[in-house]
Amino acid sequence: MKIYQKTPVSARSHTEKAEIPLDSESARSFGFAPSGGALRCAPVLRPLDISPPAGETPAAAYRLETGSGSCYALYCASGKTYFMGAAGTFAESAVSFSHPPAAVEAYADEHVVLLSDGAGTALMTAEGIAARADIPAFACGAWHYERLWLAAAGEDSVRFSAPGSYADFSEGTGKGGKIAFPDATGEISALVPLGIYLYVFRARGVQRLEARGAERDFSLRDLFGCGGIYAGSAAAAGGKLFWAEEDGIYASDGTRAERIRSDLCGQPLSAASEMRAAAVGRGYALSVGQTLAVIDADGAAYIAAEDAAGLVPYACGALCIRQGKICAFAAQNALRTWTSGPVSAGGRAVLRAVRVRARGRFDLCIASGGGERRISVFGEGTRRYPVNLAGENFTFRLQTEGAGEVYSLSAEYERGG
Repeated sequence: MKIYQKTPVSARSHTEKAEIPLDSESARSFGFAPSGGALRCAPVLRPLDISPPAGETPAAAYRLETGSGSCYALYCASGKTYFMGAAGTFAESAVSFSHPPAAVEAYADEHVVLLSDGAGTALMTAEGIAARADIPAFACGAWHYERLWLAAAGEDSVRFSAPGSYADFSEGTGKGGKIAFPDATGEISALVPLGIYLYVFRARGVQRLEARGAERDFSLRDLFGCGGIYAGSAAAAGGKLFWAEEDGIYASDGTRAERIRSDLCGQPLSAASEMRAAAVGRGYALSVGQTLAVIDADGAAYIAAEDAAGLVPYACGALCIRQGKICAFAAQNALRTWTSGPVSAGGRAVLRAVRVRARGRFDLCIASGGGERRISVFGEGTRRYPVNLAGENFTFRLQTEGAGEVYSLSAEYERGG
């Protein structure tokens, strides 16, 4: 008799845990602001339910809030300008511009928007758009302490209106006037109100104008010199001034300047052809070419769009043109996406589970060469979700249309011993 003895087969495996960096350089985010290793939801672009005129290519949109609703002006690549009242469709106006006009909101007897391409000025009200020869043409401007302040391209002076008026520039005591600011730091590129001051941005420096009282009490102070400020990049948001130079993005509380970023979400600023800036909530929106990003005061940045142009601020936010549509920043009900890029498991492995510490509701998609898994993340705190997906490299993608934050994301890999 032969006796056969079976040798037991033993299989060894071990489990490893790995953190998935939420702010790694390989990650790509739209509408998530990476901050301190976490991700928080931020405003992103949402198309408005507005149809541009047939046959026209929109280049910039302007918004005016009135008691009866929102009015819009639309500048098109043809040079034509269209107006749409609170209830209606776009109709061509008699005003044309050579390029997308600069805009200034004023609050005198009525809320208005002034538009200028440096050669002429038009006034946008709830009734429409009309050219105004009595208002100086400008490259930049601001409404500050009940006066309209305007600067023309290539000049070192600022015109100001009479108190409570956006159209009376007659000179005299208690009226309008002109202040010459000759300075070696170059021409004026932006006038930015913040607090009780009007900040004057020049090509290579920033000045502070105090103009709260009568004209004889106006005072100008040099704050600091700069390496070269990009025209169109200056804005105030969250109680701070922001602007861009060739070596990065700067912020200031009005006393000292600090570089908070050396690039724009990995994109160098030195190759920028055009910049536009606006305040979006407490964030600083900066458009560089076709890339639109938002930066917080601490330097955390996220991409809002990679194909947007014509960023224009208005009282409560900003508009831009994307894929031929007018878009506005939306706090919610807009899709945000964060993608990790390929994450190596250190060899062939099975992703058994993920642990997510978050607040809110998110869709988590995990993909590898072996397939894909979708998980619904919800609640507040840390939760473990089973995955069971084989592969060597894994990609993690988070999406949401709501508010919330993701504090950590980790993976549990199992490999044979």
